[in-house]
Amino acid sequence: MRRGWWLAAATAFLLGAFLTNALAQDQSDDKKKKKKIPPPMKVEESKKEDVMKGDPKKIEEPKTFPFPPGFAPPGSIPFKGDPNVKFDPKAKPIPHPYSRLEGMTIVFVINDAGSSTDLSDGLPEAMEGAGRIVTKNVNWTQTAFETRKDWRDVQAQGRGAGKIAMDVAILRKEAPHCRIVLIGHGVGGHVALMAAEMCAAKSIDRIILLGPSVSSRYCLDGALAASRGGIDNFHSSLDFTLDRWASDGGTSDGDPSGSTAGQYGFRIQRGAKGYENLRQVGWGDRMTHHNGGHGGWTRPRVLAEWVVPLIICDAPPVPPAPRIIVVPPPLPPVKDGATK
Repeated sequence: MRRGWWLAAATAFLLGAFLTNALAQDQSDDKKKKKKIPPPMKVEESKKEDVMKGDPKKIEEPKTFPFPPGFAPPGSIPFKGDPNVKFDPKAKPIPHPYSRLEGMTIVFVINDAGSSTDLSDGLPEAMEGAGRIVTKNVNWTQTAFETRKDWRDVQAQGRGAGKIAMDVAILRKEAPHCRIVLIGHGVGGHVALMAAEMCAAKSIDRIILLGPSVSSRYCLDGALAASRGGIDNFHSSLDFTLDRWASDGGTSDGDPSGSTAGQYGFRIQRGAKGYENLRQVGWGDRMTHHNGGHGGWTRPRVLAEWVVPLIICDAPPVPPAPRIIVVPPPLPPVKDGATK
């Protein structure tokens, strides 16, 4: 008897909930059907005639842009076919932001693989009080904390080098008297060399390589031709980080021998021409703050002692002023019997 009563109560409760839900659904459908759609906006005939006639009071005044546009920020120069835009040939061109760097030293900082920030973190501290120096970090890595992928990703390295080459070309046009220095650590050294090979001759003031991951037999002809101050290579025989990565899959430029310039230096054949501007500095006891490892080159004290002096020094020597020699006029002839 009790079970039948509970069963009837549950059935009645479920039936009431179902009917309530169905009623609410029908009411919401009726509201949607009764919702009116707003009519389209009507434009007065007088305004249409004014626009067609070209009344200047009804049409907005078009913006004026310089022609030729020059180096304007992206999006500031509209499409030439826009009828609401007129070009003023007398307008002053917009200067490129890089023109403000005239007379300064621009340092392109290229970190190692694996999204490393050792060089970009240590260099500003080392250059404190060094003068008018502007640093620009080059983000070329495609992976985070995956050194092996960045080591073998030659395409990503080439894209980073292309960005540097484009910036160098714009700097040489907008700020021709600025100094440009490339600093690369590890695989960043390979990016620096690739960027120099894409640049024009004598367009870079100096290239500094800190433990580069390229082969010791890497051809430096293109990079040396682009650098007025040459190349400074810092290597260490105790760089076991390069030894481990190179012995596994070869150097970053694809040399299967595993001999890197960051560990053994560049090997130059005897009688090779054009390598007078290559300077190689090996690790030794005189580097008191460097333990010989791969990360030792990015320590602020090591950078301040060995790298910063190369950045602030003038790559092209200033020619001396011409020497003026004053020749005295000749003495008059001495007459006979006259005393001197």
